[in-house]
Amino acid sequence: MISSLTLIWPDGQIYPMTSYDLGRGNKSATVVKRLQSNIHLAWIGLVNDNPTQLVILKLARGDRENKLLKHEYACYTNELVGLQGRHVPFCYGMYNSTVDGIALGCLVLEYCVPEQNRLAVQDEWNREVILAICKIHEAGIEHNQLLSSESLCPTSASPTYSTFSSS
Repeated sequence: MISSLTLIWPDGQIYPMTSYDLGRGNKSATVVKRLQSNIHLAWIGLVNDNPTQLVILKLARGDRENKLLKHEYACYTNELVGLQGRHVPFCYGMYNSTVDGIALGCLVLEYCVPEQNRLAVQDEWNREVILAICKIHEAGIEHNQLLSSESLCPTSASPTYSTFSSS
């Protein structure tokens, strides 16, 4: 069964995307902020309903970037599935389209919001970071970007790693 994601950009452009994942449903995502060149913050929800959740949209343009994004998605849906929500963000699916003749991929991930009080206890935070790294390695993933500030999401529950395209 095909699922769909309609990306709605601030300038009014609309990109219809599809996924062959089962059970994802038909959703729309309204982009609200660009965080990095290929990472955006968006509100997502079922089509024709009010969006209910903030998520991260990680975009890939062209064959090379899409290959990396598909690899990252495979990590989330295989080795990392049991760590989602604790040591890595929840993965809500991957969608594909073609825009102006160029392949476009979109990975939808949990938006990890830091809890400032948690960061104040540095020793405990460091212990949680090491635990997250160990759990990811136990799952069979070698991250290769652990020192990148873009890879670590400090959530209220524990440090959460993302960006598995180079693993």
